[in-house]
Amino acid sequence: MAPPSTIELQDAVNFIVHYLRSDLRERDWARYGHRQYDVYLTFSLRAFFAEHGAGEDQIDVLVSRTSPTIGSTFMTAAWELCRRGVLRPGMREVRTSPTSDGSGGLGFSVTEIGERWLRDSAEQDVVPPTPGRLPQMFAEAGPQFGPGFVERAHEAVAAYSAVAYMACCAMCGAAAESIILALAIAKKGTEKPVLDRYAGAQGRSRVEGFLLGGQSEPVRDEFRRYAMLLKYWRDSSAHGKAVRIQEPEAYQSLALLLRFALFARDHWDTLTA
Repeated sequence: MAPPSTIELQDAVNFIVHYLRSDLRERDWARYGHRQYDVYLTFSLRAFFAEHGAGEDQIDVLVSRTSPTIGSTFMTAAWELCRRGVLRPGMREVRTSPTSDGSGGLGFSVTEIGERWLRDSAEQDVVPPTPGRLPQMFAEAGPQFGPGFVERAHEAVAAYSAVAYMACCAMCGAAAESIILALAIAKKGTEKPVLDRYAGAQGRSRVEGFLLGGQSEPVRDEFRRYAMLLKYWRDSSAHGKAVRIQEPEAYQSLALLLRFALFARDHWDTLTA
């Protein structure tokens, strides 16, 4: 099997996280670890090539000749995990000597927050989305929803990446409302009456009632399934009462928002007829 010449940033982040979860259980320093670092990118590359079928006699050659694209992507992935608080640059302990490569940006250690995250989210196979892919998916899913939707969806992804889960849910709810308003305006044919109705008492419910009036039961039910949870988390996160919104709720909120956008795009003609 020929080794890959490129890797997506999301896949490199996933690989490091999956490697760390295995490493936390096995501490297999002899093959892919380093006693001073939790992530040593040279050894991470060795593990990457081994996973793609390279034999022990090939790995050193592949690492030394690895594509600059793969190497830089792995470095960016490690920094992305630093930005999220999972990793930090440097050695695991103070009273150890750094290696030259580690001091040069190839050595990282897991933070206390990272240890908890790796342990508590071990059942998840998907890590938080990296900036770029999910915003692009939102932009492709619904250009007809307007810049307000794209802006709020991007803010939701940024909040999730920053571990601001309550803010993520609030922005997901706001982006969902942008979808509803765009559909209602398209159905009405003019903006002002819809916005006036939305700004009044029970505005959101009245706009949804107008939008769903005359729709088939399957369309109404699917629409409400997406909108209900997004509204719940948005209202919970936007009000002053203490709530416990954690990563699972925020991740599901992002997933629901994307599905809602795809549903609204695919049923645009039906919903706006």
